[in-house]
Amino acid sequence: MEGVVLQTYGHGNWPTVLSDMMQMLKEACDNGIIIINTTQCSRGTVLPIYAVGKELQEIGIIAGHDMTVEAALMKLSYILSKDEWSLKEKREVGIPAFIPLQSRGCGTLIWIIGD
Repeated sequence: MEGVVLQTYGHGNWPTVLSDMMQMLKEACDNGIIIINTTQCSRGTVLPIYAVGKELQEIGIIAGHDMTVEAALMKLSYILSKDEWSLKEKREVGIPAFIPLQSRGCGTLIWIIGD
């Protein structure tokens, strides 16, 4: 696995009772997996403005702002195809270059890219 697109609630909130999932996401980020947080709501943006969103950002998850899940999947796929870029470049240059874009559609789904 090289990348993950999360679809979370509202502004990027996640059920706080899922501490084991938070630990798993942190370990994934620590192991070089790029994770983008998108919203399932039809309008809105993922911003780390609430405690859970801030916690997701602190463990290394990238706020997808107003990217749709489809846009996040395509852009993440493109970024991951850039073998000449370091992980740092992919996280700090590649993904932010695509943010912000459009809004989109309100549970938590996970899309996984790679092996």
